[in-house]
Amino acid sequence: MPDECKPDCNGNDIPDAFEIATGATPDCNTNGIPDSCDIAANAGLDCNANGSLDSCELASGTARDCNSNGVIDSCDIAAGAADADADGRIDRCEFDYGDFNLNGVVNGQDLAIMLSNWGLETPLGDVNRDGVVNAADLAALLSWWGIPLP
Repeated sequence: MPDECKPDCNGNDIPDAFEIATGATPDCNTNGIPDSCDIAANAGLDCNANGSLDSCELASGTARDCNSNGVIDSCDIAAGAADADADGRIDRCEFDYGDFNLNGVVNGQDLAIMLSNWGLETPLGDVNRDGVVNAADLAALLSWWGIPLP
């Protein structure tokens, strides 16, 4: 097949397959289409507009998705997810480790917050999200005691 008949989604007169094979353009999802063309066809594939497919960033670990919703955390935050301490982490995800004061480590202050909410239905203390602050949450909080959050 002549080159002019081969797919060239970005219009640079170089066949897509050649660009991908030589590494001149990434195709992280291996669909045979340069990532830049995937992104151009569907802007939702690159929510943080950094030129990389979100799915590839998540798969490679270069971006976080702490709530496992398939959306990069920074995009969730840009869309309104709470990040009161502006550390780039969704607050609810920090609560899931027991870091209720959002200082990056689980310590006595977090334990005090948990105990003040003992038996209540509140996210501040409900580490395991079962709807109530109880002993299961205390065990989860203690498992992260003193360890910097991932």
